[in-house]
Amino acid sequence: MLGYSYGVRVISRVSGYTGRIWLDKVDCNGQELTLSGCSHYPWGTVTCKHGQEARVRCVHRYSVDARIVGEKTNGRAELRYNNDWGSICNIGWDDNDAIVFCRMMGYLKGYAVKGSQVPKGQGQIWLSDVQCNSTEVSIDECTHPHWGIHSCDHTNDAGVRCSQESPVTVRLSNSSYGRVEVNFNNQWGTICDNFWNDNAASVICRMLGYRIGNTIPRNKRSSGVGRIWLDQVQCTGIENNIKYCQHRSWGSHDCSHYQDVSVECHESLYQNVRIIGGQSKGRVEVFHNGIWGTVCDDYWNDKAAIVVCKALGFRTGKGLLGKRTPDGTGKMWLDDVKCTGNENSLDDCTHNAWGSSDCTHSEDAGVECFNRI
Repeated sequence: MLGYSYGVRVISRVSGYTGRIWLDKVDCNGQELTLSGCSHYPWGTVTCKHGQEARVRCVHRYSVDARIVGEKTNGRAELRYNNDWGSICNIGWDDNDAIVFCRMMGYLKGYAVKGSQVPKGQGQIWLSDVQCNSTEVSIDECTHPHWGIHSCDHTNDAGVRCSQESPVTVRLSNSSYGRVEVNFNNQWGTICDNFWNDNAASVICRMLGYRIGNTIPRNKRSSGVGRIWLDQVQCTGIENNIKYCQHRSWGSHDCSHYQDVSVECHESLYQNVRIIGGQSKGRVEVFHNGIWGTVCDDYWNDKAAIVVCKALGFRTGKGLLGKRTPDGTGKMWLDDVKCTGNENSLDDCTHNAWGSSDCTHSEDAGVECFNRI
């Protein structure tokens, strides 16, 4: 009734409660949806006194999955709870609720649908009187009566119309290997390793600019914190984004961070540095975590330029400061880069952490390269 998978009886006595004692001689088999379905004395007929109140400890809250029955983005809203799919009563159902439901399905926008536009379901009706403020990640985080409590029939089934897929990006805890983190709903989170394999690892790695990838064993991984976004991810290996693989609803899982996946990526598909503005002269951009970004010109000099130019097939080069470089936009990846000139890439030079910068794009570094090899 409260959303947990099972409960444990607590023997110790309760003190301090002075209200009504409603039930006595309660005998359940564990399959009932409410205490009303159990055998018990008539309501209010009790042989107990205060100090004998029952206590429980609830363990392991169920995770909730969502699906749309009808069309891909338009139809009856259903939730899976306790391994059983059921519908939602449309009493109080509005766009705020639909937005949260559609978010679970990977969409940015949602609209409530009611009445004859919603195909009637059958079987369980899980929720009624759902009240969301539109910011929740899961319908279960919204206000609602207990699961299975309603006064509806399937003519009142709630529906949704979802639109605009949520953008999904990924990153690794290290440059080409490490814990996988996914950005969904403007929040970073991890992926659980149930069903995870090398096909899924390769999808992640292609998103980051590599040809293939493999999963890292559990004993060589690091655990994350915060959200666990995905569970039971199953990929064919040809998807261009992890969101197109089969998986549970966003935010639904039965995992701990001990199960966070890690991957190792191989064979870069992209040169991780490029010049914007010309073939041999312009603004420097670097490719990291699937995104191109600029470099701040703090400490930027000819030695750093030589590293960039050699990576692009030139023998030498000179550094250009921001005032001689067209301003970029978006991410600024590197700052305080200090090279000897012998490194193979800017990442081999000393620099601040990726993405840590106090610069503006008026300080974007550039190069002019000479003597193509």
